Amino acid sequence: MGAEVFKKGIRWIQGRNSSLSLWHDNWMPTGSLRVLIQGPLTIEDEALKVKDVFGPEGWDWSKHSYCIATGYGVDGGASPWQWVWKLETLSQIKIFLCKCLHNSVGVGECLVRRGINVTGVYPLCQREPKSILHKLRDYEAARFTWYHLGVNESSNFYEGILDFWLERNCTDNRCRVSNKPPWIFVFSFAIWLLWKHRNDVVFKNQDVQPKVYENVLFCALEFQHCRLTPKLSSSRKVVRIRWDKSQSEWFRLNTNGSALESSSRAGCSLSLGMIEGNG
Repeated sequence: MGAEVFKKGIRWIQGRNSSLSLWHDNWMPTGSLRVLIQGPLTIEDEALKVKDVFGPEGWDWSKHSYCIATGYGVDGGASPWQWVWKLETLSQIKIFLCKCLHNSVGVGECLVRRGINVTGVYPLCQREPKSILHKLRDYEAARFTWYHLGVNESSNFYEGILDFWLERNCTDNRCRVSNKPPWIFVFSFAIWLLWKHRNDVVFKNQDVQPKVYENVLFCALEFQHCRLTPKLSSSRKVVRIRWDKSQSEWFRLNTNGSALESSSRAGCSLSLGMIEGNG
């Protein structure tokens, strides 16, 4: 009994050169970090030691694939991707963006990094590596969608790494096409619907839809309309309800009754009194 209580309370004290496992050893008051999260880790992150992220200047996550500390509040630092949660878009799109930035979307490149043995090419074209950036930007069908949303093939839209590309476009409030919603709305719905379309084709065996851009513009316009349309304030009318004393010659009759359905029995009572309350 005492040994079990002792095991629950014991933990390691980490130092700057600690070889404790970042995930599996009990070096935090709440236990191991691994029990706080779900899903597999990448091979690189699985092997992390405390000393890999803790140095003379304190916590340092800059050398690793994503900011683990920010996700779980270990160091209380600010995430470099806080702009995601400030976007004016749907919550599920914000979550999808975070998964993209953390390389946790279920494409071949991410699964291979986690040690899962899958093919490394994209199933719809059988040529390019299955990366997030390829699916959302460089894949032929994606380029077709971006073209019809106003992206010029010779523009710098197709430049930059994933993090920079997402932030640059998600925070661009210009209108690329006249009489269309701002790019900040169009882009966020485009990446979301491109990803959903890919899943429908791969997992539901649906046909490839070349006009994804039409659905993108419809959703962006609908969202813009809902965002810009002010909520109508409902008019309230206060109605005071009270009992007013009637004329003196009136009588008050109170009634009450009940019935028992199973036995067909019923009863009632009457109370007759003066308006003043006597009788």
